[in-house]
Amino acid sequence: MVEDSRDNLDILEHFLKKYCPEVEVVGTAATLEQAEREIRDKKPELVFFDIVMGGGSSFDLLEKLEQKDEIDFLIVFVSAHSRFDYAEKAIDYSAIGYLTKPIDKNKLILNVRKALRLLPQFKVNGQSNAGSVPENPDQPRPDLFRIFKVNHVIRTVRMDEVSHIVAEREVSHVFLKNNEQVASTRPLAYYQEELADHPHFFRIHNNTLLNILQVSEFNHRDNLLILRNGTRLNCSRRMGRALFKYLS
Repeated sequence: MVEDSRDNLDILEHFLKKYCPEVEVVGTAATLEQAEREIRDKKPELVFFDIVMGGGSSFDLLEKLEQKDEIDFLIVFVSAHSRFDYAEKAIDYSAIGYLTKPIDKNKLILNVRKALRLLPQFKVNGQSNAGSVPENPDQPRPDLFRIFKVNHVIRTVRMDEVSHIVAEREVSHVFLKNNEQVASTRPLAYYQEELADHPHFFRIHNNTLLNILQVSEFNHRDNLLILRNGTRLNCSRRMGRALFKYLS
C-alpha cells in the first residue's frame, strides 16, 4: 500500500484486514522512494497506490518501474480525485480498479475479488491463462470472441481470428489476423479476465495480449515478435523469457 497519509493508510489496512482476510499486507510506504524499495524487496502481487504523493505522483514511480520491466503486480488506484486524466493514466497501466476517498468498503471488496481472479495471469509458472505459460494448448474453449463497439454494438468473431489486443487509454484495440483493427470500449483488464482460462492468449507486455498461435518468429535477444501477417510486436523482458521457454 502506497499512501502518504497515515490516517488513510490505517483505514485502508483496517478495511483489508476486516473485510478481505484473504489479503496479506506485506508492506506499506509513505513515499515514492520507500514504495520503490518495498516493491522490489517484497515483490507484492497487488499494490494499492495513492496517486498524489509528496514530491510527485505514483505515475512517476510506475513509469520508472515500467522502463525496467518491473510491473509484475496488479494495480488499484486510491485517490481523493476523480479527474478524467487520472482515470486515463490508470487505464494506461491496466489498473484493475480506481477507488475514490473516502473508501467504500463494498467497492474495495469487489476490487479484491477481481484481483484474486486475475492474479494467475501474472504468475509465469501458474495455471494456463492469459499472461502465463499455457500448460495444455489443446484444451477446447468457446470459439466466440466479442468486441464491444460504440453505441452498444457488439461484433463477434472467431477466437482464432484475433491476433492481439492493445490497450490505449480508455479503449482497447482488437487486431485481427487479416490486419483489421477494431476499437472496443472495454479496457484491456476486461479482456484479460475474459481470456484468463483461454490457453492461447499470452500477456507479452503491460498493455498487450497476444494470440500465440499467430506467432511466426520470436527473436529472444531483441524480444521481437513477428506475426504471421507480418506485424511486429515488442515483448517485455520478463514475459519474453516465459514465452521463449514455452516455445522452446
